[in-house]
Amino acid sequence: MADYSTKLYDGQWKTSVPDGVFPGTLTNYTQDLYFSMERLSLNPFPLKRIGATSSLPFLVADEVVSKITGTTLESLKTGGSLFIVDHSYQAKYAKSERYGGACTAYFFLHPKSGDFLPLAIATNT
Repeated sequence: MADYSTKLYDGQWKTSVPDGVFPGTLTNYTQDLYFSMERLSLNPFPLKRIGATSSLPFLVADEVVSKITGTTLESLKTGGSLFIVDHSYQAKYAKSERYGGACTAYFFLHPKSGDFLPLAIATNT
C-alpha cells in the first residue's frame, strides 16, 4: 500500500489537517498495518466481512493473493477472513486532485500473525 498511500497523501497533510496530524502519522503512513488500522479506528462502519457464499465485486489473481497472504482469495472468503470497504457509491461525485476515486478495497486477517491487513484496492469500481 506504500505506493498508493504516498501518492494519495503526499503533500496533503498540511492542507487537509490544519491543526496537525496525529503523532507518528508522517513516519508510519506508508505501512500496511497503519493503513488498515485507520479503517478500524477512524470510520469502521463501511467495513464488512465478506460471507462465504457472497460474490466478490472484483477478483485478484491467485498468484498475487498467495504471495501476500499465503493462501487464496477463496480460502480467505470461506474462512471468514476477508473484508471489504466499498466506496463505489462515490463514483457519481466529481473527482478532484485532493481526494481519491471511488475505491473498493479488500482487507484480510493474516492466517499466521492475525494482523488485519490490506490486500487489494480497485479504484472507480
